[in-house]
Amino acid sequence: MSFFFFFSIILAILCKLHLAETASIVESADRLPLLTEGRRLVDQDGHHVKLACVNWYGAHMELFSVHGLHKRGLSEIVDDIVEAGFNCVRMPYSLDLTFKSTHVVPDFALEANPDLKGKTGLEIFHLTMKALTDAKLMVFLNNHNSIAAWCCNADSEDGIWSNDAYDAEQWMESLVFLAEYYKNDKYVIGMDLRNEIHDVKSKQRFITWGESEDIDNDWKYATEVASKRIYEVNQDWLIIVSGLCFSFDLRSMVGNLPSIPQERKLVWTTHYYSFSRWWIRLGDRLSDSLDWEGGSKEAWEKVADYCGKWTVVIGVAIGAVVLALVARRSVGLGGGIVIVPERRMVKFSVWGMTLFLWCTFIAVGLGVGGDSIREGYDKAGCAVMAIEADMMDADSLNGKGGEKGGGGQGKDCKEWIVHFCLVNFFLVGVVGLVALSQVKSIALKTPTYQMLHDELKSKWGGLEGSAPVLVGEFGSGTDGKGANNDWWHQMMRFLDEYDLDYAYWPWNGEKWNEEAYEYQNEGYGLVTVEWDGIRYPEKLADLMRLG
Repeated sequence: MSFFFFFSIILAILCKLHLAETASIVESADRLPLLTEGRRLVDQDGHHVKLACVNWYGAHMELFSVHGLHKRGLSEIVDDIVEAGFNCVRMPYSLDLTFKSTHVVPDFALEANPDLKGKTGLEIFHLTMKALTDAKLMVFLNNHNSIAAWCCNADSEDGIWSNDAYDAEQWMESLVFLAEYYKNDKYVIGMDLRNEIHDVKSKQRFITWGESEDIDNDWKYATEVASKRIYEVNQDWLIIVSGLCFSFDLRSMVGNLPSIPQERKLVWTTHYYSFSRWWIRLGDRLSDSLDWEGGSKEAWEKVADYCGKWTVVIGVAIGAVVLALVARRSVGLGGGIVIVPERRMVKFSVWGMTLFLWCTFIAVGLGVGGDSIREGYDKAGCAVMAIEADMMDADSLNGKGGEKGGGGQGKDCKEWIVHFCLVNFFLVGVVGLVALSQVKSIALKTPTYQMLHDELKSKWGGLEGSAPVLVGEFGSGTDGKGANNDWWHQMMRFLDEYDLDYAYWPWNGEKWNEEAYEYQNEGYGLVTVEWDGIRYPEKLADLMRLG
């Protein structure tokens, strides 16, 4: 271990010293395999074992190998993970890795490990696993995707275990192969069956939970069949089951548990990033919609999508008329022709702005869920979290618009300045509504801990104890300091409050970009791009405080 790396983790180690209980290495394999006890994991003696894991990725991608081996020795990276304080690694892999077992990893990806050159991806995977477990790090595998690549976008079938690349039978064949291969290594503790389960609307693939025995589309049934197949060869493994909607939503699952052969082996896994918060995404879209130079066209396109094209025609016509009237009356108090009576003008202008902003609110709110919005999609947990609060905002805005429309400020004006008052009423109304929207946007971008807590508590119903909840992915590209790190500190508080097991994403200092054919900076990574030091000591210290 380099002096720089050692020096960079001193802060994190010091922060651990005062803790009564911290996550620790399981020194003896006799304590394994792990079991569940309510919402906790325990060893063979019934003692609580807290999983403090980190993701080390790359084996699921095009190079067929964990990243970092071009700059650091395999044993050095493993030692670094141990020294940082983790006791566990989440290891993503692709189905390609197991089925294309003759694929040789390119030499440049192994520059710091000449003894590994010429070996296949699967061989290097096994050697990586052995290095980790020899260091007494617990490891759980994660079937991340089918085709080796970066993962996952909303239109990708990698969120479904049975797809055009590999069907359900091949998926289970891969799980069983690895379960049997590692059955004698007690430090390989389980299998995360599939990463970030989600619908794929473009292919009309809609996932259910416990509604049928369709192994290609019902995640509960697929989980049950896969777990039975795994336990035919390995009875020790934890069965780690992804929530729906990109591993975020457990609501339909915790009250309808899958039937797996071994008792006390079920673990839920969830993922959560700052960019997945509905209030942040809505806030961004509201700001975009009020950026008249860059966002108005997109906003109106969304209005057309969700409110109908005639709404756009009416809205644009109203806007044009109102703007024309404003411009005409701005020329002079006595100039121009009164096209409509003043009270109708007030209602007309306010109705137009209310219509526009109401539709914009709905459009940008639904836009948070993108094309995923559909009838019944709430079964997969995505639609509700995207729009449940947005509709409230839209209704509230509509009500405020109605109150302003009934104010009738024009009738208090002198006849000779009626046009001036109308113009000012309109401008004040517009400015007020825009200001209201901006205030709402700012509020949505500076959420309280209670917002995060309530959102996660409602979606992760497993916190009540049906099974342990392992946060299998979360992370940020910040150092844990400053005003822009509210999410990080709130997430730390939530993990600590519920004493959740976790796997930070990721350890990596770099990630492979296949299109550019080069390694690039991994902004969320705990280590530097040289893989020789901790990039975010304060963040690592925060993680270690969790125990």
